[in-house]
Amino acid sequence: MFSIEQTTWSDSCEILRFLESCNFIHRHLDWLPLLDWIDSSPFLKYKVNGQMEGIFVSPPDPPGVAWIKSFACRKQLESYQIFKSLLEQALNLLPIGTLQLLAIGLQDWFIKLLTMNDFRLIQKVVVLKHKQVFSKSLINPSVFIRPMQLDDITAVAEVDQTSFEPIWTVSSQGLKAAFFQSARASVAEMGGKIIGYELSTANSFSAHLARIAVLPEFQKEKIGFQLVHAMIEFFYKMGIRDITVNTQDSNHASISLYQKAGFQMTGDQIPVFQYKPTLNTGQ
Repeated sequence: MFSIEQTTWSDSCEILRFLESCNFIHRHLDWLPLLDWIDSSPFLKYKVNGQMEGIFVSPPDPPGVAWIKSFACRKQLESYQIFKSLLEQALNLLPIGTLQLLAIGLQDWFIKLLTMNDFRLIQKVVVLKHKQVFSKSLINPSVFIRPMQLDDITAVAEVDQTSFEPIWTVSSQGLKAAFFQSARASVAEMGGKIIGYELSTANSFSAHLARIAVLPEFQKEKIGFQLVHAMIEFFYKMGIRDITVNTQDSNHASISLYQKAGFQMTGDQIPVFQYKPTLNTGQ
């Protein structure tokens, strides 16, 4: 017999032990640690005879959008039934009529589970890598780039929510976590108002432009290019030349911006899926 229940903080240690024993783990590209979601619904555990055999995590964040933040199980042969059962329970808990349920396909086995359970490919995330020296001719002198401060998060979140379609926005909670994990975080100001921002991560050898956004009414003012330019210059001074960025294959404006800044497509792609069940017409 199996059971499905919402987790609580008392399950934390058991979940960590379970994940250590799992061979099949999907983890969303999230700024927050998995256990930060443990009191959010749905964060479900699947047990067989009292032993944890699966978890499924997909709380809405931001409202109206829920990504599958994690799915894990021990054995691939049992993954379909566990995923299907957990998905059905999650759908009962989510306002699915007004919410988009999405997932990033990072592993072949997970992509197979998604496609077998009414998830449809909606777009792809493409990867670009910096390859050449950039031009400084697109710099807007009326824009002031400065380091981001923690007090800027509210304004940065407003820029983010205005600039992206809902599935790609990040909540204030997520942006705060991204700020603390970033190697570089900056804002663009015009007339003392924050109109754009950039967040990048890095290690000793490479950097990644993780988030960049500009208010729509300023998107033709070369501000995005200036943020990218300042980021590249910052990492070049640190001796880091391996710089990447991701964007959606349908976001032609972003791709054009990155190419003007010296980035080139690598050919790497990450599929994005949305839950879209087939309607039963009775015919």
